[in-house]
Amino acid sequence: MKNPLYILLVIIALLFLGTGCSIDTGILNSGGTSDPRKLIGIAYHRMYEQNRVQGAINVLNQSIYRSEQRDDLWALATSHNMIAFAYLQLERHDKVKYHYEEALEIAKENDFDCELAHSYIGLALFHGANGNKKLFLDYKSMANVCLSQIVNNVSKGIREYEFGQKAVDIVMKRVEELNELNINFETVEVERWLNKPQRRIF
Repeated sequence: MKNPLYILLVIIALLFLGTGCSIDTGILNSGGTSDPRKLIGIAYHRMYEQNRVQGAINVLNQSIYRSEQRDDLWALATSHNMIAFAYLQLERHDKVKYHYEEALEIAKENDFDCELAHSYIGLALFHGANGNKKLFLDYKSMANVCLSQIVNNVSKGIREYEFGQKAVDIVMKRVEELNELNINFETVEVERWLNKPQRRIF
């Protein structure tokens, strides 16, 4: 039986982008481009408009590879965040934490504040889904602090962000929805999947 808390969080996560996702086991079709930013656009279309999660993962793996080749760190952080979210839909917990933490490290080192906020949001959902109340609240708090910094930077003209106000608005929407997520950690039976060797992620 699926963990009811996990199901709840996946539903909430999907609402961030207004649609659900399903599995697509089709072959990679990258539209004939090796540009990581264009690959991100293709993956976005697959996952959020065509509901093809595995198809998006195929493209995002290629985007990660191309981003590393071109040293495009913003595209690399974005690709890691997106693929982590995709793996969350497939309950691939080993992949989710790895990719969010990769994105987090890159975003921190390069002041990619919007991507940093997305990493915090994703890690909050990840830990909440697995019953870790402390880490859920910690990452939720970090997401809110990060959003405050982004808003301050924009209002004072300190920094401009990739895709401008649209990117900031998306972060604001997702943090707001994260704040509205109410989890009762006391009454929900949480699957202790971290104790299963085949699924260990540390």
